[in-house]
Amino acid sequence: RSLMRPGGLLLVNEATMRQDFNTMTFGLTRGWWAFEDTARRIDHAPLLRTGTWLSELAHQGFLGAHVLAGGEGTLQTVIAAEGDGAAHVVARPTAQPTPVGDRRIEDILRDTVAKSLRLRPEEVDPETSFAEFGADSIISVDLVREINAALGIELKTTALFNYATVRALAGYIETEFAAQLGVAREEAAGKGSRIRERSERLREIIRKRRESMGQPMPAEPERQESERTADPPPQNDNAALLQVLRRLQAGEIGVTQALAEAGE
Repeated sequence: RSLMRPGGLLLVNEATMRQDFNTMTFGLTRGWWAFEDTARRIDHAPLLRTGTWLSELAHQGFLGAHVLAGGEGTLQTVIAAEGDGAAHVVARPTAQPTPVGDRRIEDILRDTVAKSLRLRPEEVDPETSFAEFGADSIISVDLVREINAALGIELKTTALFNYATVRALAGYIETEFAAQLGVAREEAAGKGSRIRERSERLREIIRKRRESMGQPMPAEPERQESERTADPPPQNDNAALLQVLRRLQAGEIGVTQALAEAGE
C-alpha cells in the first residue's frame, strides 16, 4: 500500500481454498507454516478465505475491495482494491462499525443472518463464511431479502458470494449504500463506483487481448439494466452463458442450477 500512488489499483491473485496437492508441494517450502495468526487462516493451511482477504484489505486502508473472478469456495480468486497513497499501515481498528440510527450495520447483519439460519446472534462469527453456517443458494436469496428489508437497501444476492462474511459485507454496504444509510462521508458513496469503473476498464483490456489471440470472452455479467434490455436473444454458447450469469446475479436462480445450465 505504501508503494502505491493515490488511486493506484491493486490486483491480488491468490489461492483461497486448501488443496492437498499444494500442501504436498508448497507445504515443503520454507516459511509456508510460519504464520502465527491461526484464527484468520483456513484450517490446515496458511491461506485466507476470500471474505477474509476483503476484510483485511479494508482494515489496511484499501478502498472498494471486491472480487473480479473466483470467490468464496473456489481454489483461486482475483481481487481488486484501490490504494489511498498513504505511507503508513493502518492498525486493525478497535472502533465499532458505523451506526445506522442507534444500531450498527454489523449487528443488524448478525441478527438477520442468525434469524435466517436459525442461530443465536452470538453464534454468528463476523469473520466466518456464510457457507460455513449452511447458507446455500436458496437460503442466500431469502437472506438478501431480509437484509434489504432490515436496512432499506437493494443488495443483490451475488454480494453474499463476493463479500462472504458479516464483516466484509458490512464494509461493502457502508461504502456502496452510504447515501441511503447516511453512514459515511459524501465521497464514500463514490469509492465503490470508482473501483468498479477501473475494473471495468481492466476487463475491457483483457477481453480485447483475448480476442486478438482468438479467445473471445463472454460479456461480463455486471452491466446496467439499460444494456440488458438492449441485448439480442442468445444465438451462441457465449450468449447463453451470459444469460445464465445474469439470472444468477439477479437472484432468479441459485448456484447449483446455474452450474447445471452452464454445463448444458
